[in-house]
Amino acid sequence: MDPLSLLREFNINKQVDAIKIEGDDVNFGGRYVFKKSAYTAFKGQRDYYTIEAVYYVLQTRGLSQPEYLKAAAAAKLGTVAFVDRRKLLDFLDGKTELQLDASQAVPPVAEAADADAQPAAKRARIDDSAAASVSSIFDRYEMQLRDRNSMLVAPNKDFKRVLDIASKACFQLSALIKQKDAQAAKAKEVAAKQKEHAEKKEHAPRPAVVAAKPSGRFERDTTTDALKAMGGAGAAALASAINMYGAAGADAPQPPASDKPAPAPAPPPSQPKPSAPQPHHKPHHGRDAHKPSSSQRPPSQPSSQPGKPGSGTPGKDAKPKGGVPIIIVPSGMTAMITMYNARTFLEEGRFEPSAVVQARGVQKETSATITRTIGKPPGSKGVPYQITDKAPPAGSPDWARVVAVIVQGAKWQFKDWPHTGASSGNLVEAFNKVMGVFVHYADEKVPATVADWNVRRLGLAREKRHMDSTALLDFYRMLDQFLMTTKSTLTY
Repeated sequence: MDPLSLLREFNINKQVDAIKIEGDDVNFGGRYVFKKSAYTAFKGQRDYYTIEAVYYVLQTRGLSQPEYLKAAAAAKLGTVAFVDRRKLLDFLDGKTELQLDASQAVPPVAEAADADAQPAAKRARIDDSAAASVSSIFDRYEMQLRDRNSMLVAPNKDFKRVLDIASKACFQLSALIKQKDAQAAKAKEVAAKQKEHAEKKEHAPRPAVVAAKPSGRFERDTTTDALKAMGGAGAAALASAINMYGAAGADAPQPPASDKPAPAPAPPPSQPKPSAPQPHHKPHHGRDAHKPSSSQRPPSQPSSQPGKPGSGTPGKDAKPKGGVPIIIVPSGMTAMITMYNARTFLEEGRFEPSAVVQARGVQKETSATITRTIGKPPGSKGVPYQITDKAPPAGSPDWARVVAVIVQGAKWQFKDWPHTGASSGNLVEAFNKVMGVFVHYADEKVPATVADWNVRRLGLAREKRHMDSTALLDFYRMLDQFLMTTKSTLTY
């Protein structure tokens, strides 16, 4: 009989007190005796539980799980898991049924059919000689079916293909290693040769530098520009001749021979000899703004106008140069560039939101003059520009100096402009004569209205302020290209 079922029977019949622990045995009221280490038919989460462990669970059912574990450890008994303990108590109380594996339970050492028929003191025991004879019978007839070597044997299996694949892989790996070693050696050899060649080239004697003979083209271009600025048919013809034959006239065709003697050369005028033309000159302002300087006069003749010797007044065809360019910025605070931050951005290349500048208490200007130094030679004084948020009145000569406008994105910004169609929203002519620029954050989408206009787009970084100078350089580069295309006579 299974000891677990017997323990359940005693518990239901309120006979648990009749169960006694006697040495290594568990005596069920003198009817059955089991070893304490005998396993029951209930398998827990890890293994089968012994009758001693199950009986101790029944004795300590009033303790909590931590107290039970502590008491079992003190008694040096096996413990039952919390989940299994609950199941065992419900089974022993007759509340539930368990699926027991009776084949796994170890039978008791001696079992009496009835306490009245045979007392516990006279229970049957297995004789040692009988146990020895049973063991000898087992040893005689038992046969080992599998051993370590038989487990490794695979009958009717051929592993030649596996060995071939392994051999091929080893061969390919060896060849790859040799190839890489050869490539490394070759690369090392090439590097050594390049280093040797560089050292020889560094220590080799350098040939002497021979100065090239100037072609005179730059001087011819400068001279012809000065002649064209003077105006007049004679100056234009002389400029064409210089372009074709050079300033010295060495390659010019010689006039045909004549029988008449050449007239004597006229005496030179008393005025000082003109100096050689300079490639660059600064623009003049004031009363003498349109008078060519001595550096602008051609070296072959004195400064004069055809038909009026000695006069320094330019002809009718000459266009006056100079003037301060005007850049118009939006007046609305929603624009990226306003009069609050236009000076710092267009002059210093540093963008600061208008709201931040206004919060510092900076007063807004209606017009200001800045100095452009970006894109100019180092040490130069720069070029003045005028910035304003008010367009010149209609018919004002200042419109000839308006070169760029910062676009806000609305058509009403151009309602007072004098260009054809500007009042009705047609800005084709306006953007052909004035360069439009839409300043925005680079990560923002350009509005559809601005995308349809002929304007340049200038994207600013939202956080990287060191990129503002690059954006300003792009702005002036686009403006220079636009003014060169429109052949502007302003100083920009």
